[in-house]
Amino acid sequence: MSSVARAASLAVACPGQGIVPRGCLAALRRHQHVFQHTLDCVDLVFGAKVSALLVQDPPAAPDPWSRSTANAQPAIVASTYALIQVLRAVTGIDLMADGRVAYFLGHSLGEYSALLLAGVLTLPQALHVARQRGLMMEALVREKAYEMRVLVFRPAAYGQVHGLAAARGVLACANNASQILVLGEPGELDALVHELNTPRKTVLKQVLLPVAVPFHNRVLRAIEPRLLDLVPRPRPALKPVVSNFTGGVSAGNLFENTVRCNSAPVQWKASMELLERAGVGAVVNLGPGSAVDAINAKFGLANYPVKCEADMQRLAAALSPAP
Repeated sequence: MSSVARAASLAVACPGQGIVPRGCLAALRRHQHVFQHTLDCVDLVFGAKVSALLVQDPPAAPDPWSRSTANAQPAIVASTYALIQVLRAVTGIDLMADGRVAYFLGHSLGEYSALLLAGVLTLPQALHVARQRGLMMEALVREKAYEMRVLVFRPAAYGQVHGLAAARGVLACANNASQILVLGEPGELDALVHELNTPRKTVLKQVLLPVAVPFHNRVLRAIEPRLLDLVPRPRPALKPVVSNFTGGVSAGNLFENTVRCNSAPVQWKASMELLERAGVGAVVNLGPGSAVDAINAKFGLANYPVKCEADMQRLAAALSPAP
């Protein structure tokens, strides 16, 4: 990793939604004084004292509060930002200002965190947008059920799987050469998998995710104007942000680009390939959760998770100048 430090080639990746929130900052509880302001902002956005849930010991299984996307989304954004704050306090590494960081990016919800780290959004704005986004998404599923599934296949089948999922309007995330996420009504997804596996099996594994709200689906187009109204004047980015919407560097109104991806697939594979072409040597995968670690492991870049203090010390050692 010393070569990465000398090459000044890092990207910082922020996570999307996972069933993590309650207890997601428990491992950093002894540093709570460092990120107390972030917790206070969470309480202001919710209008209730909920931040204590984030530093509690996590439950054995996801609880109803954590399963609510309107709760999970702002909690995840807050937790990602808290990790940045603790990393700075413990190691002196400030990923928001460090000259070695060339790009910010975020998977799905994580792009709002990336906009926060890049200075496009303030912390209160990012938390408010995440909370309202979750509430709007939940309102869309009161009359219809949706499922999200991970489809795993051999890289040689990527074009076939991606193409058919896109043609059927159920492609949610193109993660890497052997994995996509699809979202739609259960019958739509069953029909997709049946076609892909006829006459020979193409989908090697499918995993049903604990998600009942529509992510990156055309039905979310209806909420995009209301989300845009929440931040009428976003600030310029301090560093480049890679866009889920295009898989390229976001240009123009970065907040609008992120909002537009609500109804379009996440182009994560293209985003990571952009980093490879740009000569980025390593990606710092922020928490909470480890889904981004697994996705990014399929690319030719070093990956450094940052979820706890031990991770922070490993990153600091890896980034220290060569002797």
